[in-house]
Amino acid sequence: MKQGLMLRSGAHAWHAEVVKSELIMKGCDGSVLLDDTPTFTGEKTAAPNNGSIRGFEVIDEIKSKIEKECPEVVSCADILAIVARDSVKIIDVVVA
Repeated sequence: MKQGLMLRSGAHAWHAEVVKSELIMKGCDGSVLLDDTPTFTGEKTAAPNNGSIRGFEVIDEIKSKIEKECPEVVSCADILAIVARDSVKIIDVVVA
């Protein structure tokens, strides 16, 4: 996650967007991380989210690595909560 934040321009804005959209406005259910399927439009591409939140690839990479070690144990909401917590720590170190 730290590498993902460091490589992105606007990492602070990315973090703020995800936290505002998912944690504050909707509660931390992780639904904004849902991808499209043939029969379902996920929240990533559904209006009004489509194009409004960035950085999904960072969370997708984290989820993929966790799934390899602990399949079907950690939810997207869990990852979002941990990413929010840890990114605040990382950003604080970078800004300070």
